[in-house]
Amino acid sequence: KPLRNPAMTRHKVNNAASAAIGGDDKAKSKDRSGQRLARRHAAQQNLLQFRQKLLDKFATMQGAFDSFAHEINGGLERELTRKDFSRFLNKHFPGLSRDDHARVFAFLDTNKNGTISIAEFHTAIEAVAPVRSMEDLRRKLIALGYTSMRQVLKEIEYTTLGKKLMTFQDFAQALTRVGICEDSEHQLIFQTIQDPHASSKTASVEQLASALSAVSPSLLLEDIRDRLLQKYGNITAAYNALDIDCSISIDGSEFLRSATQCWKMSPFEANKAFQLIDTDKSRLISRQEFASAMMLAEPSLFLEDIRRKVRQRFRSIGEALLKDEFGLSIARPPPKETAMKGEPLSRLSTPDSTSGSSRRRREPPRPSRGIHSNNEQSLE
Repeated sequence: KPLRNPAMTRHKVNNAASAAIGGDDKAKSKDRSGQRLARRHAAQQNLLQFRQKLLDKFATMQGAFDSFAHEINGGLERELTRKDFSRFLNKHFPGLSRDDHARVFAFLDTNKNGTISIAEFHTAIEAVAPVRSMEDLRRKLIALGYTSMRQVLKEIEYTTLGKKLMTFQDFAQALTRVGICEDSEHQLIFQTIQDPHASSKTASVEQLASALSAVSPSLLLEDIRDRLLQKYGNITAAYNALDIDCSISIDGSEFLRSATQCWKMSPFEANKAFQLIDTDKSRLISRQEFASAMMLAEPSLFLEDIRRKVRQRFRSIGEALLKDEFGLSIARPPPKETAMKGEPLSRLSTPDSTSGSSRRRREPPRPSRGIHSNNEQSLE
């Protein structure tokens, strides 16, 4: 039977053929995507094996890569070609095939320039390490490239659209957005920060911030350091910009003006930051104090190892300091009265200028004896 409209029929046939070809292309693209994911997963498993072998041989990861730096001309920052990296793996991780070398190199060479450094290798090993504690979470976030924990918290707030309380699904989605992708890691972090006495199984950004601050330096100073480096490039230039009158130190008014106007900080945050940096409580910030505070707030994997050791030894150090020469415990001295947190810099007073009413202690109530004598009335 003759066709009524051959042009329309050819159009339909071409569309059907295009759809079939498009379906084939989608299937091939899906297969290629699956193959890439499989290669990436295999590379991650190799990096986890490297990490375990390093921890079996060395005390810490930093010690392992410090040892590598002495062996390689140029240190950890030297760029290695595919051949140099394969030679490095054969020396320190024998038994791996060439395919394993190629997978790991392709995984690390993110910019595809044909070279990687041992420092990038160290960062990648830390980035694939499983999260089993809040310390591991912070290390992984640093390895993923975050320069402050407030960046992470802001990104999570953006992902959850500012929700005060998050369900587990919302929380897992937010963590995936910042690079924490395993479901077991989501469950561990969620169970760590949530309130066990709450009726609803929810968590908040504030709870996550509190948990991160417990294993971090001051999150406020860490954020300030990140802002200063983005604005001025280095700590020296940042201090010179803060020192408006070009004196040898920065007073409270200079710091408060720069923090509120240039860094968009609240007066409360500015006051708190000033008190944290002013370690000798002189109401002035010297160049050395400023540089030391910014260096200690740096988010680096090397400093994370030091902080972990300090936290582990802190309790034993405190107990040792509170023992006399015979090993007997000494009672803790009563805490000194200090200014309330967040008090404005202009209102902070020296101990000599403290009023008598603030130093007066409340006396326990005396038993009533009817009529008091004149001496008792004057004493009261």
